[in-house]
Amino acid sequence: MKRYASPIYGRALHGHVFKTLQLEKEELCRLNCYMEEICQSYNVASSPHLGRWECELSNTDDKQHPESLVTSQGKIYRATQVTCVIS
Repeated sequence: MKRYASPIYGRALHGHVFKTLQLEKEELCRLNCYMEEICQSYNVASSPHLGRWECELSNTDDKQHPESLVTSQGKIYRATQVTCVIS
C-alpha cells in the first residue's frame, strides 16, 4: 500500500520522470502514481493558460537521489512511503 509524504512546494525531482500527463485536477496525479507500480514520487504544477495540471511520475525519490531534488518554482513534489501490511 502506498502512502504519501507531505508535499514540498517549490521543488521537483528532475531526471527520473517516466511519464508526463496533463490532468484536470491536481489529485489525479496522486491517483496515477498510486496505480503505477514503479511510481515512487511525482511532481505536479498547474498550467493556468491550459486550465490543466502537468503531472510527472518518477521511478525514484529524493531519499535515493537527493541531488535530483531541485528548486522549481510553481511545482509541488511528493514522495510515496511504502508500507507493509502484516496480517
